[in-house]
Amino acid sequence: MAASSDGTVSAMGTIEARLETLKGEHRVLGIRLEELNGRRHLTPEEEVERNTIRKKKLFLKDQMSSIARDPMPSPPSPSGVRRVSPSPA
Repeated sequence: MAASSDGTVSAMGTIEARLETLKGEHRVLGIRLEELNGRRHLTPEEEVERNTIRKKKLFLKDQMSSIARDPMPSPPSPSGVRRVSPSPA
């Protein structure tokens, strides 16, 4: 796969690789969560771990959804603030 002059193919490969990484992390967390949920009783530490895993899984899912919605987000402005054109007077 050759990259075009604007690097689109290369960027898409990077996005796909990022998405696969997120999916893998989500899957691993899901396995651990199943292990914890399969126990009758959890220690306080395991309860904290379970809650942390749930939050991480939601975060990863949000990231995957964001990539699926807009795989090529526009780059941020140098200052990190969008410029707003002045309204007509």
